[in-house]
Amino acid sequence: MSTELPQVDIDATNVAMLAGQPHILAEFPLLAGLLKPQPASTGCGSCRRSMSPPRPNYNRVLQQIANMTPADKAKLKHLLGAAQVSLRYYNEAGQKIKRIF
Repeated sequence: MSTELPQVDIDATNVAMLAGQPHILAEFPLLAGLLKPQPASTGCGSCRRSMSPPRPNYNRVLQQIANMTPADKAKLKHLLGAAQVSLRYYNEAGQKIKRIF
């Protein structure tokens, strides 16, 4: 009986989950930026409403994963226990990109 490894999809909705896994975070410190506490904001001066904290740029992290070396991509696949990894993100021009490695 052979067990096939699954394909793992990584997009903006689950990239934060990767940053929360210590064994992945130890190998790929680029994800550490997602876990940093957000700076306090002073809010809008005219309406006195506090601003919402800035959201992490998940697209930038996904682009960095897509641009990793083949060795790093193989290491990520191994850590995820996947046969293939599928990335979905938007490039700088706003085009939807899908990369499979």
